[in-house]
Amino acid sequence: EFTISIDSGDDVVGYVNGLLWLHNFNYSIKYMVLCNPSIRKCLLIPPSPASHLGRTDVGFGYDLLSHDYKAVVIVHIGSDEYNFQFLSRTLVEVYSLKMGSWSSIGTDLVSGEWYLGKSVYANGAVHWMAVRYRGEIFSGSKLHDFSHVMSFDLGTQAFSYRELPRSDVNEAYGRPLKLPLSIHGSLAVLYLSWRYICIWVMEENGWTQEYMMESPCGFYDYLSNSSYNVADRINNAVFCEKSNELVIAADKEGIISYNIKAKDYKIRHYSVTYVGKYVENLLWKELLPQP
Repeated sequence: EFTISIDSGDDVVGYVNGLLWLHNFNYSIKYMVLCNPSIRKCLLIPPSPASHLGRTDVGFGYDLLSHDYKAVVIVHIGSDEYNFQFLSRTLVEVYSLKMGSWSSIGTDLVSGEWYLGKSVYANGAVHWMAVRYRGEIFSGSKLHDFSHVMSFDLGTQAFSYRELPRSDVNEAYGRPLKLPLSIHGSLAVLYLSWRYICIWVMEENGWTQEYMMESPCGFYDYLSNSSYNVADRINNAVFCEKSNELVIAADKEGIISYNIKAKDYKIRHYSVTYVGKYVENLLWKELLPQP
């Protein structure tokens, strides 16, 4: 157990190789924190220089080329949490833990028409669930009707897009919830509806359906038993390869774990912000800028 004092608006950006990256995002980023729970160390990171200009999307991961931990911030200039400006300009900034500083890599590298959802790190890149709107009026669940994955390679600092797999079985039972995962180091996507659970893994030549199963009785109903959109109640999900368990962090609804082999699920009733697969990391000074 590792206790961190947090403020209202604090959220987990990502957990990579035993390092946890948090940020405070009340209207604009006030601060960021890098934590190593294994050795109980934290480092306060200043917000990116342009993060006060609008709504931000943030990712955290490991650059396989430079062997450096990095955070990326996409600033939607003039847009905020309650005023989505899809024709706004964007600015991308990257923080290097090794250098201890932010750098701007360019403007309008990402179209303001893209709305980004949850992110996950896999194989040297940060991946966001994404949907593109061209001047449409939208609200509620339509925000989460994701059609693509947008990826940012931390080494080449280039963006790429890939269309999400089409799951006719899932969509026949209503629009599925879509969440990004990492399985064996590769990007994967969870499709969850009241009838089926599907997990797709992204490979070089396209998507491969890794798992397809019926949702256990009461599983999806528990998640959707609220006046809130089910997507707004789920913070993230992880897949534990050793135990064949899908674990979902559902905010105040607790942690829901589903064992694919045993085909049963368990609910742990306590508020949780984020779940991750624990990795021991005893490094700290070696990761930081050297004087």
